Amino acid sequence: EDERLIMGTRGLDEDSTGSFMQPKEMRVGGVICRREGEEAAHLGFLYIDDSLRGTGLGGELIDMVLTFAKSKGYKRVRLITQIRLQQARAIYIRKGFKLVHQVENFTDWGYETTKEFWEREL
Repeated sequence: EDERLIMGTRGLDEDSTGSFMQPKEMRVGGVICRREGEEAAHLGFLYIDDSLRGTGLGGELIDMVLTFAKSKGYKRVRLITQIRLQQARAIYIRKGFKLVHQVENFTDWGYETTKEFWEREL
């Protein structure tokens, strides 16, 4: 583990968590995992600073979510993303997520996009 980085997990409640990695003075990445029904967790807000994209940090954060979700007894993890977020989509595919549904012509965060719903069994 790189001693220049702080790694941690903060519980949002007993069934949810947020994980983060950051150097001593700036946030570089994070993700949230929250309960979505009785058997599913929702992975949300995956963020990696531009300077660290392509380093494996996103995959590490997703692994933390998958481990947490499995430890809580969830049977699957779901997420929502946009078709234009190609780097994130590539990580999701590598981590075993499958595209289950798309909504075209969707306006999100000021962009016209295709909204995608992904899921992975645990």
